[in-house]
Amino acid sequence: MKTLILHDYLDNIGGGEKLMLTLAREIGADVATLDYNREVVSSMGFDDVTIRGFGVTSKMPPLKQIIASFKHWMADFSEEYDFFIYSGNWSRYSAKKHHPNLWYCYTPVRAFYVDRERIRERLNLPQRLFFDAWVKIHSAKDKSYVRYIDSLVTISQNIRERTKRVYDVDSKVIYPGIDTKKYRFIESGNFWLSVNRLYPEKRVDLQADAFRKMPGEKLVVVGGNLEGDHSNAYVEKLGNRAGTIMEFDTKGRTMIGDVISTVGRTSGRASALKAGGYRFDFDYVIPGQIVPNSA
Repeated sequence: MKTLILHDYLDNIGGGEKLMLTLAREIGADVATLDYNREVVSSMGFDDVTIRGFGVTSKMPPLKQIIASFKHWMADFSEEYDFFIYSGNWSRYSAKKHHPNLWYCYTPVRAFYVDRERIRERLNLPQRLFFDAWVKIHSAKDKSYVRYIDSLVTISQNIRERTKRVYDVDSKVIYPGIDTKKYRFIESGNFWLSVNRLYPEKRVDLQADAFRKMPGEKLVVVGGNLEGDHSNAYVEKLGNRAGTIMEFDTKGRTMIGDVISTVGRTSGRASALKAGGYRFDFDYVIPGQIVPNSA
């Protein structure tokens, strides 16, 4: 059986990309995606995965997301493969043509649901009007295309509950796999390490503010951002507030870091090492204090 994984776009390093490429390697699937960047794939060690790039998008949000949705909607691989897996949010717009299929959902579109108001607060009036129109139209399509999904899998119980609220569809939870042989504890350094994409949802600004109140402590943030997803302004803001206690490495070269994540792949890797302060039982989670978005 020939399997194809359709992914939104592949021009940045992230947990979703690593999960998708790992899955492709393990089950022998091909990948079809937009904005295919061979250097990104090589940097993650997936040169052995067959990847088909079938177009490019824009660098400007939300044109990037709109173009991605349209090009995936136009794509048709139904005569070439027997089974289809959707990775991300925009790739599944071709689900009507591709059966049987499965959607591995990392989260419903945050800009449409969870983070809609937070994003609106950062926009001026013309931008807000355009954003509202886009969300109203595109979110309606987002919900309607769920009916073409044959099987829904989510990456955590949290996302299972979120997709149930948004789409009124239940799912199976399959946690992302972690290759523990690639990671080992060497030594503790003289800084605190935070690994995440430089997105507002990761609350890196809150981390910076917290470390500003701890003289003598050093925070190193490792991550990157994707052009065309509202993150450039946030990165500039972080650079302005970093001061002398915060350093940035946008090459994504370090793999162990913070635990504040939907799934926590970085904390999962660290936990697998039984070192680094992340030893805990994933079946028991102690809830922390909720920090207001305005913090």
